[in-house]
Amino acid sequence: MNKKITRTMKKNLMGIFIVFVFIFLTLIGRLIYIKHFDGNQYERSVLAQQTSYNRILQFKRGSILDRNGTVLASSIKVFNLILDPEVLAISNDNSKETTVEILNEYFGINKDELLEYINNPRGRHYVPLIKHISFEDVEEFNGYLEEKRGTNLFRGVWFEEEYIRNYPFNNLASNVLGFYSSDVGRWGVEEYYNKELTGEIGREFGLINEGLYVQRETRNPKNGNNIITTIDYTIQHFVEQALTKFTNRVDTLNAMVIVMDPNSGEILAMASQPNYNPNHPMSLVDHFTEEGLKNLSSEERLNYLQRLWRLNPISDTYEPGSTFKPMTIAAALEEGILTGDEMFLCNGHIMVRGTRINCWRREGHGEQTLSQVLANSCNIGLVEIGEMMGREIFVQYQRGFGFGERTNIDLLGEASASNLLYSVNRMGPVELATNTFGQSFNVTPIQLITGFSAFLNGGELVEPHIVKQIVDENGYNIKSIDKKVVRKVISRDTADQVKEYLLDAVADGTGRRAYIEGYDIGGKTGTAEKLPRGNDKYIYSFIGFAPFESPEVVALVILDEPEIEGANSSLAISVFREIMEKVLPYMNIYPSESNIDTE
Repeated sequence: MNKKITRTMKKNLMGIFIVFVFIFLTLIGRLIYIKHFDGNQYERSVLAQQTSYNRILQFKRGSILDRNGTVLASSIKVFNLILDPEVLAISNDNSKETTVEILNEYFGINKDELLEYINNPRGRHYVPLIKHISFEDVEEFNGYLEEKRGTNLFRGVWFEEEYIRNYPFNNLASNVLGFYSSDVGRWGVEEYYNKELTGEIGREFGLINEGLYVQRETRNPKNGNNIITTIDYTIQHFVEQALTKFTNRVDTLNAMVIVMDPNSGEILAMASQPNYNPNHPMSLVDHFTEEGLKNLSSEERLNYLQRLWRLNPISDTYEPGSTFKPMTIAAALEEGILTGDEMFLCNGHIMVRGTRINCWRREGHGEQTLSQVLANSCNIGLVEIGEMMGREIFVQYQRGFGFGERTNIDLLGEASASNLLYSVNRMGPVELATNTFGQSFNVTPIQLITGFSAFLNGGELVEPHIVKQIVDENGYNIKSIDKKVVRKVISRDTADQVKEYLLDAVADGTGRRAYIEGYDIGGKTGTAEKLPRGNDKYIYSFIGFAPFESPEVVALVILDEPEIEGANSSLAISVFREIMEKVLPYMNIYPSESNIDTE
C-alpha cells in the first residue's frame, strides 16, 4: 500500500531537521568555546584528578629473625592521611564543606587549617594530615563514611601506605640489631645488611594521551629480603637477664657478654649494657631524670647516644689480662719449647732487665707445674715461658690467634687494635714479659673469644658471624653463610692439652667458682688494670666453655669498672655461671651423673 507524503508531513520533517542542525551547531560552538576559553580549567581538572593516582608504593623492609624463626625486627603497614588541596580547590562548595566537616568531626583537624590549604592550594597535591594510622582505624573510618550521608561529596583525601619498623622485644639485642631511621639502617645488622633488607619502591600513576584519556599503570614494589641471624632468642634472653640483674646491683661503666659456638663461629648471643630501645633510639628517658635531660647540651646528648648505640663487644679494646695466658702456653707447646713436664718456681716477683715484675700473689706460688701455672694464673711462670720462646715466636702466635686484625665479623665498626700491639722490632724484654700474661697490649672481646675457641675446635681460627642465611620474602634462599676457617693456628694435640689445663683452672684454680655441679667446665679468669695505672680502675673478665669433651658453647663476660668493694674476677664468674646454668640445659647439655656429688 502506497502512502503519499503530504505537504504537512514535509513541513514537520523540515522542522525536525532544522532543530537537529541547530543543536549540532550549538554543540560545535560550545566545544570551540571550551577549547579556546575554558580549556585550561578542564585540563587542570583532569590533571588534578589523574595526579591523585600518581603515587609511590612503598616496599616492605625485610625482617630480622633469630636462628629459630623468632622475629626480632619487622615492618608493620600503617597509613598516612593525605589531603589533595588542588582537587578540592576545583571542586564545588558542597564537596569542600563536606570534606572539611568530616575531617574535623572524625579526626579533629582544625577547619581553618584545612580551608587554608584548600583556598590556597599553590599546586599542592600532597599534604600529610595524620601519620601512622593503623589498619583497624582506617577500616573504622571507612565504616563511618559509609554511614555518613553525603559521603559522595568527600573528595581530595586518601590514605597512603607506609611501613614502620618494629622491634617486638624492645631492648633485647638492640646493640646487635641496630635501628632504622630516615629510610636507612643504622648500626648493627640493620646497617651492615641494609642493602639486602631494602626493597624497591613501586609506583602507581596515570598518563594522559593526546585525547586526554587517562591511562593508569602500576609497577608493584619489590619487598626486601629477610635476614636469619645466628642469634638464639632464648640464649640472648638469658644473657640480658643476667646482665640486667648484675648492673642493677652493681654500678658498672660497661658490661658485655658474647656467647658463641666455637666450632662454627656462630654468635648465639651478644649484648652490652647500658643499651637502648631501638623503637625509640633517640630517647634517653631511661637513662636520665627529667631535670638531667634538660641540662644536657646537644653535644653531650649525642655523645651519650653514640655510647648506647655502639657495639662494644666488637668496637672496644682492652687489656685481656690473664685470659690471654692460654695463648702463650699454646705457642710454647706447639713449638716444642714446652712439653708439659716442666716445673716453675714463683717467689712473687721476677727481675727483667732491671725491672721488677710482680705476680698477683705477692707471696708467690712456689713450685708450679705447667698446668698449675695456668690454673693459678701465675705471672712469673708466664714470664719465664716468654723468655724461653723469645719475641719472634711470641709475636708470630699472637698474630696467629687473630690479635691485631679484624675477625671480619659481619657487623660494622669492628676495631683491629693493630696499633695497640708490639711488633717484633719494638718489643723489648720487659714488653715481652708483660705481654705473656696479657698486659701492655689491647684486644677486642670478639678477637679474644675467637682466638680462645681454637682450643675448643682442634686448633682452627674460625671467622665469627652473626647471620647464617638470607632469604627472599617467600623463603627462597638467596645466600647461606657457612663456617669459614681463617687458618690452622695450633695442632689438635696442643689444643687438647691446653683445654685440659683450662679444665684444671676451674676445678682447682682461680676459676673454681665457675663450676656447675655435674658439668665439666673449663675456663680462665682475667683482671686488667686500666691506664693510667694506680687509679684503682679494673676490667674483670671470665671466659669459659662446656661440655669439656666436645665443647658446644663458649661464653665471655667482661665487666668494666664495677663499683663494689672487694671487686675481682669472681664478679664476672658469677654472671657466667648464671648464664650457663640456664643455657646448658636449654641446649640439651645435661650434667653427667658421674660428676654429681651424691654425699
